Amino acid sequence: SAGNDVSDKPKLAPVMQWRFDDAKEIGPRAPTYPGFPETNTAMLFTGDGKKSVVEVKDSEALRFGLNDTITLEAWVKTAGITGAPYIIGKGRLGTKEFGVNNQNYALRLQAGKEGAQIGFLFASASVPGGEKGEWHRWWSKATMPNTGWHHIAVTYTFGKPKSIKGYIDGRETDGDWDIGGATDRAPVTDGDALLIGSGSTRVATHSFNGWLDDVAIYRGPINLDTLKSRFRFVPPPPPIAKKDVPAGRVLVQLAEEGMPNASAWPSEPPK
Repeated sequence: SAGNDVSDKPKLAPVMQWRFDDAKEIGPRAPTYPGFPETNTAMLFTGDGKKSVVEVKDSEALRFGLNDTITLEAWVKTAGITGAPYIIGKGRLGTKEFGVNNQNYALRLQAGKEGAQIGFLFASASVPGGEKGEWHRWWSKATMPNTGWHHIAVTYTFGKPKSIKGYIDGRETDGDWDIGGATDRAPVTDGDALLIGSGSTRVATHSFNGWLDDVAIYRGPINLDTLKSRFRFVPPPPPIAKKDVPAGRVLVQLAEEGMPNASAWPSEPPK
C-alpha cells in the first residue's frame, strides 16, 4: 500500500539462525568480508560428531513437509574434508525411537579433486499400502574452494522435483540427483533432533572439520537476489610488492596474527 517506497520482495526471516556470537574463533571479518563486523566470531567443529556438535530439539518450526520450501545456508571454512560431512541436518540419528531412515533434510559437503561439492539429502516417506520410502541425494556440479571463507546455500520445494537450486559464493550451480532421483514425494517428518556439524549417527565421516558461521533455515519462497548477494569479498592487498625487494636482497616478514594452529600454509594472508 506504500507504493514505490517499499520493495515487492520482502525479506524472509529465518525459522532459526545460529550466528555464534559467543564463540571465540575468528569468523569472516571486515574489511575482507564487508558484510561482517571486524570482531565477528565463528564456531570451530573438530570432526568429532559426539562432542563437537550443536544439537537442537525438535519443534514444529523445524519440520518440513510436502509443498514446503526450505532454504539452508551457511558460511563455511574447512580444515580438510573427508567423507560427506554434514553442515546441518534433521533426523537420521539412529535413535531407538526414530531409527536412521528418517532424514527430513540435510545440507552437506563432499570432497572433490578441486574443492567440495555442496549437497542436499532427504528420505521420502513411505506410503501406507504403497511405495516404500527411499533416499534422495543431490550434489552440485560446481565446487567450493578448500581455503578461506565461503557462503553456500540450497533451496528446495518438497514435491517439486525441478525446484532445487544450489549457490556457492553467490553463483547458482546445477547438480544431479545421484540416488533416488528427482521426486514429487513428501519427506519423512518426525520428532527427531537437528544437528549442526554432524549427522548420520554422528560418525566421523559425516562430521564437519572446520569453522561455521551464520547457519540458517528459512521457510517459504526466498528472495534469490538477496541470497546471491550474501557473499561479499574484498581481496586483501598483496603482502609483497616487487619494489619492496631490491635486486640481490631478501625480504623477511614476521606475522603474529592469522597463522594456522597446525604446521601448514595460511589459508588467507596473515597480518
